[in-house]
Formats: sequence, structure tokens, C-alpha cells
Amino acid sequence: MTSAYRCWREDARLRVQFPIRIALPILLVLLGVSCGDVYRPVALPIPGASPSPAPIGHISAISTNGTGQANPFLNSGSFSRIDVAGDSVASAGSTGLAPTHAMLTNSGRLYIANSGDDTISISALTATTQGTTINLVQLCDSLGCPPITPIFVNSTEANRVYVADAGNGSISVIDTSLNVVANTFAVSPANVGSPLPSPDRVSQPIALAELPNGTKIYSANQGTNSVSSINTQDGTINRLISLSAAPVWIVANVDNTHVYVLDSADTISVIDATTDTIVSSVSAGSAGGNLNQLVYEPVTNRVFATDANSPQPALALFDVASQGNLPNSTLVPHGPGKAPIAVATGSTCASVPVPTSVTVLGDGSRAYVASYQNDGTQICTQATVVDTGTGLVTKTIPLSQTALSPAVLTQTNCDLARFRVFAASSTGGANSNFKVYVSQCDAGTVGIIDAFALGSGPNPHPADWFSGWVPAVVSSFPSSQVSISAVSAPQVKSCPAAAPAAVTYNYSLLSGPVLQPGMTVYVTGMKNSANDGAFPITAATSSTFTVNNSCPAVDSSAQSGNGSVIPPQNPVFLVPGA
Repeated sequence: MTSAYRCWREDARLRVQFPIRIALPILLVLLGVSCGDVYRPVALPIPGASPSPAPIGHISAISTNGTGQANPFLNSGSFSRIDVAGDSVASAGSTGLAPTHAMLTNSGRLYIANSGDDTISISALTATTQGTTINLVQLCDSLGCPPITPIFVNSTEANRVYVADAGNGSISVIDTSLNVVANTFAVSPANVGSPLPSPDRVSQPIALAELPNGTKIYSANQGTNSVSSINTQDGTINRLISLSAAPVWIVANVDNTHVYVLDSADTISVIDATTDTIVSSVSAGSAGGNLNQLVYEPVTNRVFATDANSPQPALALFDVASQGNLPNSTLVPHGPGKAPIAVATGSTCASVPVPTSVTVLGDGSRAYVASYQNDGTQICTQATVVDTGTGLVTKTIPLSQTALSPAVLTQTNCDLARFRVFAASSTGGANSNFKVYVSQCDAGTVGIIDAFALGSGPNPHPADWFSGWVPAVVSSFPSSQVSISAVSAPQVKSCPAAAPAAVTYNYSLLSGPVLQPGMTVYVTGMKNSANDGAFPITAATSSTFTVNNSCPAVDSSAQSGNGSVIPPQNPVFLVPGA
């Protein structure tokens, strides 16, 4: 986690030197319906009978627009607002360069940290027009002006949002009533000054956690193996809390008196917020330092941590103890303590899964771990469902398989993303019909899991059912248009078939880049409509491309049609909201 993040951060710092070319046409919403490994888009989703109570809220998907060899420009990213009830994109807009993290305020405004151009994008989710972009304050000294590199936003207050500036070791304070930078806090006591702190190239704050009462904000400083406790009223540092290893993530309990910090040695330390001292710690993983996210869940009063250690990745579960005179100061393993993350049945990848994110339903009943497999030539994504009561895995859901090529990997930069996959649950409480969304950077889509069972309507299904995907907005990279002259497909007796079949199309390139594995091709106009659809390309030459189809049509010399490759942006983060 630490080395990957540093590599990603240096990459973002270099890319900011390139000129900016913003090109953000919005893709007509295509909703894929699961049919084996094939997803067939329609222009507009037609939902069936809504379950009761219906899923509610929206999910904001934050996407990057990577840089490629053929295009030396770093282009703006985007956000799209997905309506949970219909799984359609309600609105979309552009962000700054390389957006990496976001939060939604209680007033319904989305704040997005753009690490590539040192800006914050702000948009009201009900707005139909593009939001506001503000520049963060540059800090300079005799050595120059380092990039600000904002990578995290957090707040529990109504009128302020805090930004972790990894490049210059500060926290930017945004006045949300005016959307201006109102103050800048140092994260190191040596750099506290007036009117602005000096640049701190060492501290590298990477995550923030504010107490619910708004009196203190805690900064996890990767470069100095420390946590800064900062008074939100004047920016003074209450205490610099030393850790034995670099922090990775930090969260606050709802009790205003305890903060939990995960470090790169796989230790979770409990900070007493009344004294700003570490009062207990617990090992959350095996040796290797591969834990990457920490979540506190208030309904069950538990802490969850994703453990990417090989050969057995897992989700670590802890009860927050309330015993004697030390309430919430001790983490006790819950149930078996760890829920193993295994390869999903049907996955075409063989490598060990890498969990990167966990989300818990609003009623606290289930946790969903998003992970990916990297076989070198393809990326497979999945979601593992954990019963939080027993701590046991109940299901592992395969989501997508994306073929890789050097050109596609260079274009997306998903290997450098902080979250190659990320999970978020829709909003709600007891008896809500929740949905879980998983952003898939390589696939360019957001996968949708219905956590509830549906017994009637056009698409009845059990709980924890993969129902399809929503694509990201269109990338600024050029699209490809092809003319299809023939198709070679096996005879299939039933649809969907027991296993997807390889189907090869003969094509000639009309415009744009040559087709490559990993691209998604939209095939239309075929004589047999079973050969139409949206398919990830598994193999390609200058005259043929191959896809997997669960319902292919028999080979026919009369088969012809058109194909389009419209590169999507790459989702890297999700924010749930009402």
C-alpha cells in the first residue's frame, strides 16, 4: 500500500506539468444485465416492480481519465450521480485532474480532491450545471513551492471541510458557505506559523478523521509515522502521536473519545481523544503490511479492516469492547476474527484476490469486501459477503473480467490508483432494501449488487445478486469504429449457455485506434441479434476480435454489422448519499 501510493503520488506530481485538455462528452447511459459474463446494454433502464421498501438514495462515482502514450495530456476526471432506484445516471460533470477521494456534506454538496492539479471540485448533487472548482493555497519556502497534492477530504461540521495535502504537509480548511480556503493548518508542530505554515515535504498526511463534535481533527502522517491531533478552532496541534509504522487509514468513533488508526505493520491502535495517547493496540493481520482500509460501523459497534496478505487474504473483524472503566478502548476479535477472501466460483483468474475496500450495510447485518485478481493478462473483480453476526463468509460474487494489454494498462493507470476496486452501500436503515456498488477501475464500470431478495416481477432473484453495471462517463481518448464482415460462433442449444463461448468477428478499421484486448466493443446491426451487445474483447488482431458470449448465434456468411469502442473513464471511488 505504502509503496504503491508513493508511486501513484509521484506519477500525479509529474503529470501536472502537462497541458490540460478537457474533453468530456457524456455517454448515453447503458445498463448491462448479467447473462453469464456478457452484458447487454439498453439505452434507458426499464425497472420492474419496485420492491417494498424500495432502495433509496444516490451513489456518486468518481472517475479518472488516465494518460496514454498516444495522448500526452492529462485530462479532467468526472463524477456521475447514480440513482439507486433505477441504477441510471441522473447527472454528471467534470472534475479536476486525477480525482482520488471525495465526501458528501450534510447539505448535499460533493467535495472532490483532485490530486493532479491541486484543486477541489464542488457540486450540489441536485444541480444540473457544472459545479465550482477552487484552487488550494500554495506554500513556498527557500526550496521552492512543492505540489499540494490533495488526496483526502473529511468533515463532521456544517460549515467546514478539511483537505489532506500530502505534497506540502498541511490541511486546507474550506469555508463551505463561501467555498474558499479559509485557513491552512500544519500537521507538524515545527511548521506551525503565521499566517501560513511552511511546506512540510516529509509528513505526507494521507487520511483525516474528525471527531463528531467537531473539536478535533486527526491527521495520519505517512512520512513521519505519526498522527497529529489538531484543534479545529485555531489550528494548533494538541499533540503529535508517534506510531511504530506508517499510518494507512484513520477513523473516529461516534463517542467523541476514541480514534482508530491502521498502520503499515498491520496494527490498529486506539487513541484516547481525551488525552491524545494510544491506550491499546491489536494486530489485524499477518506479517507483510498489506492492510489497506479501516471502517468503523456504529450499529454493531465494530471495526473492520481489509487484509491483502497472501496467500490468505481476509477481512479482520473486531468488537469495540465496553468493559469496566475503559469503554471503547479495546478491540476484541469478533467471531473467528477473520473472514477469508477466496476466489469466486467461475472466476477466469487464478491469482490470489487482493481486497482493497469494505462497506457495511446500514443495518449492520452484512459486510461486502471488494477485491481484484491480477493474472498479468486480465483483471477479475469480485465481492465477498460476510455475515457480521457470525463473522463468516456467506457468498462470493464474481463481477467482471477485463483483459489487459500494455496499451490499455498505460492508458488507464489503474495499477497506480489508490483503490483499484472500491465498495459502497446505498443509504438506509432497518428493513431497507440495500444495494452495494463496486467501482471497477479497469473495467470502466460500477457493478451493482442487490442485497435484498426479490420474489416477483420480471427479474426475481435471491439476496446478494449481481444485477448488472453502470458504465463511467466517456473518456477523452479517441473512439474506434469498425465494420464487421463475418462472425464465427458455435451452435448453442440453450440461452444462456452453461458456459460462455468464444465468438470471433472479422472487421475492418474505419477510424480510431486498432482494437486491443481489454477494450469493450459495442456490436450493433448484426443479422442475428444474439451477436449484438457490449462485450469485453479477449483477443484481437488487425482484422479479427474475439469476445465471450453466453448466447451466440450460429455462424452465417450473411452476418455483418458495426462495432464501436467508446473508452470509458475509470471509476476509483464511490460516495453514498440520500
